[in-house]
Amino acid sequence: MFEQVKYKKPNKELGRQKRALKNGRGLGEEDEYSPFIQIGRGDFPSHGRSEVVKDPVSGRQHHFLSWLEYFIFLILLHLGAVEIREQFPLGLEDDDADFPGRNWEGLGTLSAAQALAIRHPHITTDVPRVQTTDLLVMDRWAHFAVFIRHEQDVPRFGRQLELLKLHTRYWTERGIKQYVLTDKDIHLPLVDLLLWAFPSRRTHPHGAAADFLDFLTSCEPHNKLQTELIKWRGIEGLPDAFDEFKAGVFAGQIAVAANTSMLRPLNRSWDFAVVDDPMPHTRLQRFFESKVAQHD
Repeated sequence: MFEQVKYKKPNKELGRQKRALKNGRGLGEEDEYSPFIQIGRGDFPSHGRSEVVKDPVSGRQHHFLSWLEYFIFLILLHLGAVEIREQFPLGLEDDDADFPGRNWEGLGTLSAAQALAIRHPHITTDVPRVQTTDLLVMDRWAHFAVFIRHEQDVPRFGRQLELLKLHTRYWTERGIKQYVLTDKDIHLPLVDLLLWAFPSRRTHPHGAAADFLDFLTSCEPHNKLQTELIKWRGIEGLPDAFDEFKAGVFAGQIAVAANTSMLRPLNRSWDFAVVDDPMPHTRLQRFFESKVAQHD
């Protein structure tokens, strides 16, 4: 008799990781960056809580594993982040030797786990699992690593706290601070406004122009905004003018009352003010300085 060959069920997680490494995910910058974990591409199918969003400025698709990640992404862009890389993979090997071209010095997660005397996550006995940071956020001067959880799920003990310390050690080795952001760090009316204003980045990636902001400063009363815009730009220029208004809101140049919903039409009353911030380029750094960075 012939020996019956037993069918070995493929390890899907191992296959996903091999595919991600082979395809160079986690490498590249700006519009060429490819997140290590992607939604609906053989990685994790969407079930309503994940989100794939195209940034009108870079043209790149961002893959968020939760709405909370997406909302914090919007807030960080609003605060002045110039680039955000989601699902960013941490090098297993020292100096990120397993991610060619990254050129970062420091312990990989395997060595970091050994230094912390904790067990490194593995997919199989001999294949370690690549760890990913939710968001790597950049402005013109600094990098910030962001770990995102609902407040009730923030690791405070046990294995999950060990893994948070592993991530923190990795970033500390590279001179980058890691922050934990939760649902307590988002203001839902602001998120509502940013969702409404986000598409304006396609036509006004840098926000509203100085002459537009000067016009708004002198525009009285606010409940006549549509009428005043028509007088200034004409009826044909109204759509672009309103788009520029949205861009100013997204860029933090225009503050709008929190009760303004994303469905509010232009001809309704608006409670807004042009923001007088002498250092708008430091808004992102000021935000993170108000938080407590994680330590080993």
